[in-house]
Amino acid sequence: MEDMYTYYVIMNGISEELFWYSEYNTLLTILEDKHAYEAWKAYAEEQMLEKG
Repeated sequence: MEDMYTYYVIMNGISEELFWYSEYNTLLTILEDKHAYEAWKAYAEEQMLEKG
């Protein structure tokens, strides 16, 4: 359980409340969405730097 807590809460910024009270599939979905957003944001920033 400690490894999961470290991965989700500390490394990926999922709130403790979500970690303790959500189903595992919900945590996976939140993490997937977070990673997709971060990838999109990095791409958008890269495009802006190339244009600027």
